[in-house]
Amino acid sequence: MTPVIDLRLKFGLPGIDTTERTCIVVVQVHGESAPIVIGIVVDEVSEVVTMASGDIEDTPDFGADVATDYILG
Repeated sequence: MTPVIDLRLKFGLPGIDTTERTCIVVVQVHGESAPIVIGIVVDEVSEVVTMASGDIEDTPDFGADVATDYILG
């Protein structure tokens, strides 16, 4: 079973009805002992890009008010 997270709810946005453009993006994240696969509900996807880890720039500085622990880059 793969857990699915609605990003609208995670970021405190109002929920909306699903449409034909609503997608579940399946991602793999690093867990403490093993990779974890989760689904993320998004309003729509306009492009899919595969990137090598070396192509990801460092996380920008958003200031002290923004938690960036979950942002890779």
